[in-house]
Amino acid sequence: MSVSFERLIDGIIDALQSHVVPKSNDDFVRGQVFSAIYALNSIKLAADWKAAPLLGQVRLQDDAFVAVKRLADGMTHPEIPATPRVRGDMSDAAAIEALRDDGDRRLGQLLLWATGEGARVANRNAATEIERLLRQATCDQLKIELATTPKSMLQQIAGGEVPFCAGERADLERAVAGLPPRARAVLVLHDVEGWKHEEISVELGMAVGSSKAQLHRARGLLRRTLGGEA
Repeated sequence: MSVSFERLIDGIIDALQSHVVPKSNDDFVRGQVFSAIYALNSIKLAADWKAAPLLGQVRLQDDAFVAVKRLADGMTHPEIPATPRVRGDMSDAAAIEALRDDGDRRLGQLLLWATGEGARVANRNAATEIERLLRQATCDQLKIELATTPKSMLQQIAGGEVPFCAGERADLERAVAGLPPRARAVLVLHDVEGWKHEEISVELGMAVGSSKAQLHRARGLLRRTLGGEA
């Protein structure tokens, strides 16, 4: 993306957040403005997205696979792929993303194994270290993704970046607090903390599909609560 295009989008977003939102008392208009801001951020991301962040995530995963294979020597464990998985000058973002997603799945399987009774009985110290290593690898991947992903509007509101008045912020907090426990947990982890569904599924002990369904449910309930929908 050219510098001039980036500055244009940043200028529009700044104008909307600083001058339009604070002066509008119409909830519908404010909601439309917030949607426009998120769409503009998404345009920036699409224009900027390269293979490099995905390659960084794949290489982090490969490092984790190598370390787990060494620590789990002599233990019965899920299959660990041969590394490196990317050889030469690979620039196809879709292909690299598929490798990254497959790596996420495999790391999740290894984490479930390392935290299970079988691995603990076989070698408690190794299993504990593998669990620590895998969780750290997931966090390191998330740092890369968060650096290249526009923040959700809920995350910006929670962090005070969007000029929400105190009353609106209180309404939002009450609405989130009133969500069913699992839907609330998924919403906060995904939209505020920036977790991926694969990580949420491991942390909360649910399938990835269930995590996505709970997020959809939470967002729908919030819209109805805050927007007065039937």
